[in-house]
Amino acid sequence: MVNSNPETVSTDYDTSDRLYFEPLTVEDVLNIIDLKRPDGIIVQFGGQTPLKLSLPIQQYLDEQKPACASGVGYVRIWGTSPDSIDIAEDRERFNVMLHELKIEHPKGGIARSEADALAIAAEIGYRVVVCPSYVLGVRAMEIVYSDNNLVTYLENVVEVDPERPSCNSLAVASLRLPHCRRLSPGNALVFAALVFAALAALTLEFDNLVSDACEIDVDALADSQGNVVIGRGIMEHIEQAGIHSGDSACSIPTRTVPASCLDTIRSWTENLAKQLNVCGLIPEMRSTGEVMGIDPSYNTAFAKAQIAAGQKLPLSGTVFLSLNDLTKPHLQKIAKAYIEIGFQIVASSGTAQTLNSAKIPAERMLKLHEGRRHAGDMIANGDIQLMVVTSSDDALDRIDGLALRRMALDYKIPIVTTVNGALATAEAIKSLKSNSIRMIALQDFIDGEFKE
Repeated sequence: MVNSNPETVSTDYDTSDRLYFEPLTVEDVLNIIDLKRPDGIIVQFGGQTPLKLSLPIQQYLDEQKPACASGVGYVRIWGTSPDSIDIAEDRERFNVMLHELKIEHPKGGIARSEADALAIAAEIGYRVVVCPSYVLGVRAMEIVYSDNNLVTYLENVVEVDPERPSCNSLAVASLRLPHCRRLSPGNALVFAALVFAALAALTLEFDNLVSDACEIDVDALADSQGNVVIGRGIMEHIEQAGIHSGDSACSIPTRTVPASCLDTIRSWTENLAKQLNVCGLIPEMRSTGEVMGIDPSYNTAFAKAQIAAGQKLPLSGTVFLSLNDLTKPHLQKIAKAYIEIGFQIVASSGTAQTLNSAKIPAERMLKLHEGRRHAGDMIANGDIQLMVVTSSDDALDRIDGLALRRMALDYKIPIVTTVNGALATAEAIKSLKSNSIRMIALQDFIDGEFKE
Protein backbone atom coordinates (compact mmCIF):
# COMPACT_ATOMS: atom_id res chain seq x y z
CA MET A 1 0.00 0.00 0.00
CA VAL A 2 1.22 3.45 -0.91
CA ASN A 3 -0.17 6.14 1.38
CA SER A 4 1.25 9.60 1.94
CA ASN A 5 -0.33 9.85 5.41
CA PRO A 6 1.84 8.35 8.20
CA GLU A 7 -1.27 8.05 10.40
CA THR A 8 -2.32 5.14 8.18
CA VAL A 9 -0.02 2.90 10.25
CA SER A 10 -2.72 2.93 12.93
CA THR A 11 -5.53 1.99 10.54
CA ASP A 12 -4.01 0.04 7.65
CA TYR A 13 -1.34 -2.09 9.32
CA ASP A 14 -3.38 -5.25 8.81
CA THR A 15 -4.60 -4.38 5.30
CA SER A 16 -1.35 -4.96 3.42
CA ASP A 17 1.96 -6.75 3.84
CA ARG A 18 3.92 -3.52 3.41
CA LEU A 19 3.20 0.21 3.68
CA TYR A 20 5.07 2.88 1.74
CA PHE A 21 4.75 6.38 3.19
CA GLU A 22 5.60 8.07 -0.08
CA PRO A 23 4.13 11.03 -1.95
CA LEU A 24 1.41 10.08 -4.41
CA THR A 25 3.34 11.20 -7.49
CA VAL A 26 3.99 9.38 -10.74
CA GLU A 27 7.74 9.15 -10.06
CA ASP A 28 7.39 7.72 -6.55
CA VAL A 29 4.73 5.18 -7.50
CA LEU A 30 6.72 4.05 -10.56
CA ASN A 31 9.78 3.55 -8.35
CA ILE A 32 7.77 1.20 -6.13
CA ILE A 33 6.36 -0.60 -9.16
CA ASP A 34 9.92 -1.13 -10.47
CA LEU A 35 10.98 -2.43 -7.06
CA LYS A 36 8.06 -4.79 -6.38
CA ARG A 37 6.90 -5.61 -9.95
CA PRO A 38 3.42 -6.64 -8.74
CA ASP A 39 0.94 -8.73 -10.67
CA GLY A 40 -1.62 -5.94 -10.43
CA ILE A 41 -2.12 -2.34 -9.36
CA ILE A 42 -5.36 -1.13 -7.75
CA VAL A 43 -5.99 2.62 -8.01
CA GLN A 44 -9.67 2.78 -7.01
CA PHE A 45 -9.81 3.21 -3.25
CA GLY A 46 -7.66 6.28 -2.72
CA GLY A 47 -9.85 9.00 -4.16
CA GLN A 48 -9.01 11.39 -6.96
CA THR A 49 -5.20 11.39 -6.85
CA PRO A 50 -4.69 7.68 -7.64
CA LEU A 51 -7.19 7.99 -10.47
CA LYS A 52 -5.13 10.86 -11.88
CA LEU A 53 -2.07 8.60 -11.76
CA SER A 54 -3.70 5.81 -13.77
CA LEU A 55 -3.03 7.26 -17.25
CA PRO A 56 0.70 8.03 -16.77
CA ILE A 57 1.20 4.68 -15.03
CA GLN A 58 -0.52 2.90 -17.90
CA GLN A 59 1.67 4.78 -20.40
CA TYR A 60 4.76 3.62 -18.52
CA LEU A 61 3.54 0.02 -18.42
CA ASP A 62 2.82 0.09 -22.16
CA GLU A 63 6.26 1.45 -22.97
CA GLN A 64 8.45 -0.50 -20.53
CA LYS A 65 6.42 -3.73 -20.17
CA PRO A 66 7.89 -4.65 -16.75
CA ALA A 67 7.59 -8.38 -16.00
CA CYS A 68 5.81 -9.47 -12.81
CA ALA A 69 8.05 -10.70 -10.00
CA SER A 70 5.88 -13.81 -9.87
CA GLY A 71 6.99 -14.70 -13.40
CA VAL A 72 3.39 -14.65 -14.67
CA GLY A 73 2.97 -12.02 -17.37
CA TYR A 74 3.49 -8.28 -17.14
CA VAL A 75 2.55 -5.71 -14.52
CA ARG A 76 -0.87 -4.21 -15.25
CA ILE A 77 -3.59 -2.09 -13.73
CA TRP A 78 -6.42 -4.28 -12.54
CA GLY A 79 -10.04 -3.47 -13.20
CA THR A 80 -11.47 -0.78 -15.44
CA SER A 81 -8.95 0.57 -17.92
CA PRO A 82 -7.35 3.99 -17.29
CA ASP A 83 -8.87 5.20 -20.54
CA SER A 84 -12.37 4.32 -19.33
CA ILE A 85 -11.64 6.04 -16.01
CA ASP A 86 -10.61 9.13 -17.98
CA ILE A 87 -13.84 9.03 -20.01
CA ALA A 88 -15.84 8.90 -16.79
CA GLU A 89 -13.96 11.90 -15.39
CA ASP A 90 -13.43 14.10 -18.42
CA ARG A 91 -16.61 16.13 -18.79
CA GLU A 92 -16.22 16.51 -22.58
CA ARG A 93 -15.63 12.80 -23.20
CA PHE A 94 -18.31 11.81 -20.70
CA ASN A 95 -20.89 14.07 -22.36
CA VAL A 96 -20.16 12.49 -25.73
CA MET A 97 -20.85 9.08 -24.23
CA LEU A 98 -24.07 10.31 -22.59
CA HIS A 99 -25.29 11.58 -25.95
CA GLU A 100 -24.48 8.23 -27.57
CA LEU A 101 -26.43 6.40 -24.86
CA LYS A 102 -29.30 8.93 -24.99
CA ILE A 103 -28.94 9.65 -21.27
CA GLU A 104 -30.32 13.00 -20.12
CA HIS A 105 -28.05 15.30 -18.11
CA PRO A 106 -27.97 18.92 -16.90
CA LYS A 107 -26.68 21.66 -19.17
CA GLY A 108 -23.04 22.34 -18.51
CA GLY A 109 -19.79 23.66 -19.89
CA ILE A 110 -16.04 23.90 -19.42
CA ALA A 111 -14.18 27.13 -18.70
CA ARG A 112 -10.49 27.73 -19.20
CA SER A 113 -10.56 31.47 -18.60
CA GLU A 114 -12.61 34.04 -16.73
CA ALA A 115 -14.29 35.09 -19.99
CA ASP A 116 -15.23 31.45 -20.66
CA ALA A 117 -16.66 31.14 -17.17
CA LEU A 118 -18.86 34.23 -17.42
CA ALA A 119 -20.10 33.29 -20.89
CA ILE A 120 -20.99 29.73 -19.89
CA ALA A 121 -22.76 30.87 -16.71
CA ALA A 122 -24.80 33.37 -18.74
CA GLU A 123 -25.78 30.67 -21.24
CA ILE A 124 -26.75 28.13 -18.58
CA GLY A 125 -28.44 30.66 -16.31
CA TYR A 126 -27.83 31.17 -12.61
CA ARG A 127 -27.75 29.30 -10.22
CA VAL A 128 -24.81 27.20 -11.40
CA VAL A 129 -22.56 24.67 -9.75
CA VAL A 130 -18.87 25.45 -10.29
CA CYS A 131 -16.31 22.74 -9.68
CA PRO A 132 -12.56 22.52 -10.32
CA SER A 133 -11.32 19.54 -12.24
CA TYR A 134 -9.27 16.69 -10.77
CA VAL A 135 -9.89 17.38 -7.09
CA LEU A 136 -10.54 14.98 -4.25
CA GLY A 137 -14.19 14.65 -3.27
CA VAL A 138 -15.38 17.67 -5.29
CA ARG A 139 -13.43 20.02 -3.03
CA ALA A 140 -13.87 23.73 -3.76
CA MET A 141 -17.25 23.09 -5.38
CA GLU A 142 -19.57 26.03 -4.94
CA ILE A 143 -23.04 27.16 -5.93
CA VAL A 144 -22.73 30.55 -7.65
CA TYR A 145 -25.64 32.98 -7.92
CA SER A 146 -24.33 35.91 -9.99
CA ASP A 147 -21.47 37.25 -12.12
CA ASN A 148 -20.04 38.97 -9.03
CA ASN A 149 -20.12 35.71 -7.07
CA LEU A 150 -18.41 33.92 -9.95
CA VAL A 151 -15.61 36.48 -10.27
CA THR A 152 -15.04 36.34 -6.50
CA TYR A 153 -14.92 32.53 -6.69
CA LEU A 154 -12.35 32.66 -9.50
CA GLU A 155 -10.19 35.14 -7.60
CA ASN A 156 -10.27 33.42 -4.22
CA VAL A 157 -10.86 29.71 -4.70
CA VAL A 158 -9.10 28.37 -7.78
CA GLU A 159 -6.65 29.11 -10.50
CA VAL A 160 -7.58 28.22 -14.06
CA ASP A 161 -5.30 25.97 -16.09
CA PRO A 162 -6.07 25.49 -19.83
CA GLU A 163 -3.90 22.38 -19.96
CA ARG A 164 -6.18 20.14 -17.90
CA PRO A 165 -9.47 18.69 -19.11
CA SER A 166 -12.50 19.01 -16.91
CA CYS A 167 -13.71 16.19 -14.73
CA ASN A 168 -15.39 15.02 -11.57
CA SER A 169 -18.50 17.09 -12.01
CA LEU A 170 -21.46 17.22 -9.72
CA ALA A 171 -24.15 16.15 -12.16
CA VAL A 172 -27.25 17.33 -10.35
CA ALA A 173 -30.17 14.89 -10.38
CA SER A 174 -28.20 12.37 -12.43
CA LEU A 175 -26.03 9.32 -11.84
CA ARG A 176 -22.66 9.64 -10.16
CA LEU A 177 -19.57 8.94 -12.17
CA PRO A 178 -18.24 5.38 -11.86
CA HIS A 179 -14.96 4.69 -10.08
CA CYS A 180 -14.00 1.11 -10.68
CA ARG A 181 -11.68 -1.75 -9.78
CA ARG A 182 -11.25 -5.46 -10.41
CA LEU A 183 -10.46 -8.11 -7.81
CA SER A 184 -8.06 -10.56 -9.43
CA PRO A 185 -5.68 -13.14 -7.96
CA GLY A 186 -2.02 -12.24 -7.74
CA ASN A 187 1.09 -12.38 -5.62
CA ALA A 188 1.69 -8.71 -4.95
CA LEU A 189 -0.42 -5.55 -5.03
CA VAL A 190 0.37 -1.89 -5.18
CA PHE A 191 -2.64 -0.16 -3.66
CA ALA A 192 -2.34 3.57 -4.38
CA ALA A 193 -4.17 5.35 -1.56
CA LEU A 194 -4.40 8.99 -0.50
CA VAL A 195 -5.61 10.81 2.59
CA PHE A 196 -4.30 14.35 2.10
CA ALA A 197 -4.12 16.18 -1.24
CA ALA A 198 -3.25 19.72 -2.24
CA LEU A 199 -5.46 21.79 -4.52
CA ALA A 200 -3.71 22.39 -7.84
CA ALA A 201 -4.31 24.77 -10.74
CA LEU A 202 -7.42 23.53 -12.45
CA THR A 203 -9.92 23.80 -15.22
CA LEU A 204 -13.49 24.59 -14.15
CA GLU A 205 -16.67 22.79 -15.05
CA PHE A 206 -20.19 24.16 -14.81
CA ASP A 207 -23.54 22.46 -14.27
CA ASN A 208 -26.97 23.96 -14.15
CA LEU A 209 -28.37 23.59 -10.63
CA VAL A 210 -31.89 22.27 -11.00
CA SER A 211 -34.05 23.94 -8.34
CA ASP A 212 -35.67 21.61 -5.79
CA ALA A 213 -34.35 18.57 -7.65
CA CYS A 214 -34.06 15.12 -6.15
CA GLU A 215 -30.56 13.66 -6.07
CA ILE A 216 -29.92 9.95 -6.33
CA ASP A 217 -26.81 7.92 -5.55
CA VAL A 218 -26.36 4.50 -7.12
CA ASP A 219 -23.97 1.87 -5.74
CA ALA A 220 -23.39 -1.06 -8.04
CA LEU A 221 -20.91 -3.76 -9.04
CA ALA A 222 -19.88 -4.97 -12.48
CA ASP A 223 -17.69 -7.90 -13.53
CA SER A 224 -15.51 -8.62 -16.53
CA GLN A 225 -18.36 -10.47 -18.22
CA GLY A 226 -20.60 -7.40 -18.37
CA ASN A 227 -22.88 -8.40 -15.50
CA VAL A 228 -24.11 -5.41 -13.46
CA VAL A 229 -25.65 -5.75 -9.99
CA ILE A 230 -27.33 -2.86 -8.18
CA GLY A 231 -29.15 -4.76 -5.44
CA ARG A 232 -30.91 -2.24 -3.17
CA GLY A 233 -28.15 0.32 -3.60
CA ILE A 234 -30.30 3.20 -4.93
CA MET A 235 -30.31 5.98 -2.35
CA GLU A 236 -32.46 9.10 -2.34
CA HIS A 237 -30.94 12.19 -0.78
CA ILE A 238 -33.13 13.82 1.85
CA GLU A 239 -31.72 17.28 1.08
CA GLN A 240 -32.37 18.90 -2.29
CA ALA A 241 -29.79 18.33 -5.00
CA GLY A 242 -26.66 20.40 -4.52
CA ILE A 243 -25.56 19.05 -1.12
CA HIS A 244 -22.47 16.92 -1.52
CA SER A 245 -22.94 13.22 -0.71
CA GLY A 246 -20.44 13.42 2.13
CA ASP A 247 -22.56 16.10 3.84
CA SER A 248 -25.98 14.68 3.07
CA ALA A 249 -28.50 12.30 4.55
CA CYS A 250 -30.15 9.68 2.38
CA SER A 251 -32.70 6.92 2.61
CA ILE A 252 -32.83 3.35 1.38
CA PRO A 253 -35.21 2.51 -0.13
CA THR A 254 -36.16 5.67 -1.99
CA ARG A 255 -39.30 7.46 -0.79
CA THR A 256 -40.53 9.75 -3.58
CA VAL A 257 -39.03 8.30 -6.76
CA PRO A 258 -41.62 6.63 -9.04
CA ALA A 259 -41.06 3.03 -10.07
CA SER A 260 -40.66 4.12 -13.71
CA CYS A 261 -37.77 6.42 -12.71
CA LEU A 262 -36.11 3.63 -10.74
CA ASP A 263 -36.33 1.45 -13.85
CA THR A 264 -34.65 4.23 -15.84
CA ILE A 265 -31.90 4.56 -13.24
CA ARG A 266 -31.22 0.83 -13.36
CA SER A 267 -31.14 0.89 -17.16
CA TRP A 268 -28.79 3.89 -17.31
CA THR A 269 -26.49 2.37 -14.69
CA GLU A 270 -26.20 -0.87 -16.66
CA ASN A 271 -25.66 0.97 -19.95
CA LEU A 272 -22.96 3.20 -18.48
CA ALA A 273 -21.15 0.27 -16.87
CA LYS A 274 -21.16 -1.72 -20.09
CA GLN A 275 -20.16 1.24 -22.28
CA LEU A 276 -17.21 1.95 -19.98
CA ASN A 277 -16.31 -1.74 -19.58
CA VAL A 278 -16.44 -1.30 -15.84
CA CYS A 279 -15.01 -4.12 -13.79
CA GLY A 280 -15.54 -3.59 -10.07
CA LEU A 281 -17.26 -0.81 -8.14
CA ILE A 282 -19.53 1.87 -9.68
CA PRO A 283 -18.54 5.25 -7.08
CA GLU A 284 -18.40 4.09 -4.13
CA MET A 285 -18.52 6.73 -1.36
CA ARG A 286 -16.95 6.25 2.06
CA SER A 287 -16.54 8.43 5.12
CA THR A 288 -15.11 8.11 8.61
CA GLY A 289 -18.20 9.80 10.01
CA GLU A 290 -21.15 7.89 8.62
CA VAL A 291 -24.05 6.73 10.79
CA MET A 292 -27.18 4.74 10.06
CA GLY A 293 -30.63 4.56 11.59
CA ILE A 294 -32.79 1.55 10.75
CA ASP A 295 -36.47 1.20 11.55
CA PRO A 296 -39.73 0.19 9.83
CA SER A 297 -40.76 3.87 10.09
CA TYR A 298 -38.84 6.35 7.94
CA ASN A 299 -39.30 9.18 10.45
CA THR A 300 -38.01 7.08 13.35
CA ALA A 301 -35.09 5.82 11.27
CA PHE A 302 -34.13 9.43 10.47
CA ALA A 303 -34.43 10.34 14.16
CA LYS A 304 -32.14 7.43 15.09
CA ALA A 305 -29.58 8.56 12.50
CA GLN A 306 -29.62 12.12 13.85
CA ILE A 307 -29.13 10.87 17.39
CA ALA A 308 -26.25 8.63 16.24
CA ALA A 309 -24.63 11.65 14.58
CA GLY A 310 -24.73 13.56 17.85
CA GLN A 311 -27.68 15.77 16.92
CA LYS A 312 -29.79 16.11 20.08
CA LEU A 313 -33.24 16.83 18.73
CA PRO A 314 -35.42 18.87 21.12
CA LEU A 315 -38.99 17.75 21.75
CA SER A 316 -40.28 21.23 22.57
CA GLY A 317 -39.25 24.87 22.84
CA THR A 318 -38.43 27.57 20.29
CA VAL A 319 -37.11 27.22 16.75
CA PHE A 320 -35.30 30.09 15.06
CA LEU A 321 -36.03 30.47 11.34
CA SER A 322 -33.98 32.49 8.86
CA LEU A 323 -34.49 31.60 5.21
CA ASN A 324 -32.90 33.25 2.19
CA ASP A 325 -35.00 34.53 -0.70
CA LEU A 326 -34.49 31.37 -2.76
CA THR A 327 -35.98 29.13 -0.05
CA LYS A 328 -38.66 31.51 1.27
CA PRO A 329 -41.37 29.86 -0.89
CA HIS A 330 -41.04 26.89 1.51
CA LEU A 331 -41.15 29.04 4.64
CA GLN A 332 -44.84 28.63 5.53
CA LYS A 333 -44.66 24.86 5.17
CA ILE A 334 -41.64 24.68 7.50
CA ALA A 335 -43.15 27.02 10.09
CA LYS A 336 -46.47 25.15 10.16
CA ALA A 337 -44.65 21.83 10.57
CA TYR A 338 -42.95 23.07 13.75
CA ILE A 339 -46.00 24.85 15.13
CA GLU A 340 -47.96 21.62 14.65
CA ILE A 341 -45.57 19.76 16.97
CA GLY A 342 -45.71 22.46 19.63
CA PHE A 343 -42.78 24.76 18.87
CA GLN A 344 -42.81 28.55 19.04
CA ILE A 345 -41.24 30.49 16.16
CA VAL A 346 -38.74 33.33 16.30
CA ALA A 347 -37.32 34.66 13.06
CA SER A 348 -35.11 37.26 11.48
CA SER A 349 -36.94 40.40 10.33
CA GLY A 350 -37.59 39.42 6.71
CA THR A 351 -38.60 35.88 7.60
CA ALA A 352 -40.89 37.06 10.43
CA GLN A 353 -42.56 39.61 8.19
CA THR A 354 -43.32 36.93 5.58
CA LEU A 355 -44.81 34.64 8.22
CA ASN A 356 -46.86 37.37 9.92
CA SER A 357 -48.28 38.41 6.54
CA ALA A 358 -49.54 34.83 6.16
CA LYS A 359 -51.13 34.98 9.66
CA ILE A 360 -48.50 32.62 11.08
CA PRO A 361 -47.28 33.72 14.54
CA ALA A 362 -43.57 34.47 14.65
CA GLU A 363 -41.63 36.78 16.95
CA ARG A 364 -39.25 39.10 15.15
CA MET A 365 -35.70 38.90 16.38
CA LEU A 366 -32.95 41.42 15.61
CA LYS A 367 -29.88 40.41 13.64
CA LEU A 368 -26.54 40.76 15.36
CA HIS A 369 -25.72 44.10 13.72
CA GLU A 370 -29.17 45.55 14.45
CA GLY A 371 -28.75 45.82 18.23
CA ARG A 372 -29.97 43.98 21.33
CA ARG A 373 -31.87 41.72 22.02
CA HIS A 374 -30.73 39.63 19.08
CA ALA A 375 -30.73 35.94 18.22
CA GLY A 376 -27.29 35.48 19.76
CA ASP A 377 -28.63 36.65 23.12
CA MET A 378 -31.42 34.09 22.93
CA ILE A 379 -28.90 31.33 22.17
CA ALA A 380 -26.71 32.37 25.12
CA ASN A 381 -29.74 32.44 27.42
CA GLY A 382 -30.92 28.99 26.35
CA ASP A 383 -34.08 30.38 24.73
CA ILE A 384 -33.55 28.71 21.34
CA GLN A 385 -33.61 24.92 21.03
CA LEU A 386 -33.31 24.47 17.25
CA MET A 387 -32.25 26.59 14.27
CA VAL A 388 -33.28 26.38 10.63
CA VAL A 389 -31.00 28.64 8.59
CA THR A 390 -30.52 28.72 4.83
CA SER A 391 -27.52 30.92 4.10
CA SER A 392 -27.72 33.77 1.58
CA ASP A 393 -23.91 33.83 1.34
CA ASP A 394 -23.85 37.62 0.87
CA ALA A 395 -21.42 39.98 2.59
CA LEU A 396 -23.63 40.46 5.65
CA ASP A 397 -24.29 36.74 6.01
CA ARG A 398 -20.56 36.07 6.00
CA ILE A 399 -20.27 38.30 9.07
CA ASP A 400 -23.53 38.15 11.05
CA GLY A 401 -24.71 34.77 9.77
CA LEU A 402 -21.36 33.10 10.25
CA ALA A 403 -21.05 34.45 13.80
CA LEU A 404 -24.58 33.27 14.66
CA ARG A 405 -24.02 29.77 13.27
CA ARG A 406 -20.67 29.55 15.04
CA MET A 407 -22.31 30.54 18.29
CA ALA A 408 -25.01 27.90 17.85
CA LEU A 409 -22.33 25.24 17.41
CA ASP A 410 -20.53 26.45 20.53
CA TYR A 411 -23.76 26.15 22.53
CA LYS A 412 -24.60 22.80 20.89
CA ILE A 413 -27.84 24.07 19.33
CA PRO A 414 -28.90 21.77 16.44
CA ILE A 415 -28.76 23.59 13.08
CA VAL A 416 -30.56 22.53 9.90
CA THR A 417 -29.52 24.26 6.67
CA THR A 418 -31.83 22.82 4.00
CA VAL A 419 -35.57 22.87 3.37
CA ASN A 420 -36.02 19.12 3.14
CA GLY A 421 -33.74 18.62 6.12
CA ALA A 422 -35.94 20.97 8.16
CA LEU A 423 -39.10 19.11 7.20
CA ALA A 424 -37.50 15.71 7.87
CA THR A 425 -36.32 16.94 11.27
CA ALA A 426 -39.84 18.11 12.16
CA GLU A 427 -41.23 14.69 11.25
CA ALA A 428 -38.47 12.98 13.26
CA ILE A 429 -39.31 15.08 16.33
CA LYS A 430 -42.99 14.27 15.86
CA SER A 431 -42.10 10.58 15.79
CA LEU A 432 -39.99 10.89 18.94
CA LYS A 433 -42.84 12.65 20.75
CA SER A 434 -45.35 9.93 19.91
CA ASN A 435 -43.23 6.77 19.95
CA SER A 436 -40.44 5.47 22.13
CA ILE A 437 -37.29 4.39 20.31
CA ARG A 438 -36.67 0.67 20.36
CA MET A 439 -33.22 -0.81 19.91
CA ILE A 440 -33.63 -3.68 17.45
CA ALA A 441 -30.85 -6.13 16.62
CA LEU A 442 -29.83 -6.11 12.99
CA GLN A 443 -30.19 -9.88 12.89
CA ASP A 444 -33.89 -9.54 13.71
CA PHE A 445 -34.40 -7.44 10.60
CA ILE A 446 -32.39 -9.81 8.45
CA ASP A 447 -34.07 -12.95 9.80
CA GLY A 448 -37.53 -11.40 9.47
CA GLU A 449 -38.31 -11.91 13.15
CA PHE A 450 -39.07 -8.27 13.87
CA LYS A 451 -42.78 -7.46 13.92
CA GLU A 452 -43.81 -3.82 13.66
